[in-house]
Formats: sequence, structure tokens, C-alpha cells
Amino acid sequence: MAGLVGTKAGLDHVALRSDVAWRDLVRYRRIDTLIELLLPAPWLAGAIWFAAQGQYLLALPFTFFLFLTLLRVAHNGYHNALGLPRWATDLVLVLLSPLMMLPLHAVKVTHLEHHKHCLGDADIECEAGRKSLWGVLAYGPRFPVDVMRA
Repeated sequence: MAGLVGTKAGLDHVALRSDVAWRDLVRYRRIDTLIELLLPAPWLAGAIWFAAQGQYLLALPFTFFLFLTLLRVAHNGYHNALGLPRWATDLVLVLLSPLMMLPLHAVKVTHLEHHKHCLGDADIECEAGRKSLWGVLAYGPRFPVDVMRA
């Protein structure tokens, strides 16, 4: 990793190579917003198509990646980083909630608390990280309930 300078905390991001074109923490262009919102579309289309053909095993990976891309869009919505006005971001979260079977505005509150109290006792999102593999699997169905109670 030429061009990187190490520090006690990790990498000194100020000393990154100057020839790397970074686009983090910049305002979204309209095309960026459109691409972000359409990321789940091919996975949704694939899942629907394979399921309609009765190819449920082939639909599973598409469904998995659909969930991951929806999670990415929702996460950017939690941080108001979709390049949309707040009312439109709220609408996106409302529309995604039934698809993800979670009240995403409640998840937004707990996610922002996660950033405020990362790894603390009040951090519901890191609860699974304190458990064994079997504990995580057992906790999974309870997570949405804990989110709504928080």
C-alpha cells in the first residue's frame, strides 16, 4: 500500500496518494442518486423472474443481494445521504419498510444512536456482536422487536 502513512490509530488518510480520485463526502449528483436508488432493481427483477419460473433455488441468491442492496439504500437514507430532500428520503424509507419487513424509521433512530453510543450498553445494533454464532442466530428474530421497543 504505497503512499499510505501509518499511525497508532491506523492509516493517516490525509497522506493518501494524491493521484487517487476520492469522491467520499461530496454532494451527490442526480445520476448518483438515480444509480443508488436503482441498485436493487436488477436483483428484484432476477428474484421475481426465477421465482416465476419455479426456480426457487436460483431466486435465493437474487433475493439475498436484493436485501443487501435495499439495506445499502436504507442505510444511506438513515444518514440522509441519498442526495434527496428530507421528505423524499422519508418517502424512500416508508416504501422500503414493507419490502424489508422492518419499520425503517425506527431502525433509523436506533442506527443513529448506534453512532452516538457505539458499542455502549445503549447500542442495540452491537447486541449481536456480543453473542456466539448460535446466540446471533437465536437473537435475529428478536432484533426487530428490540428496535421497535427502543
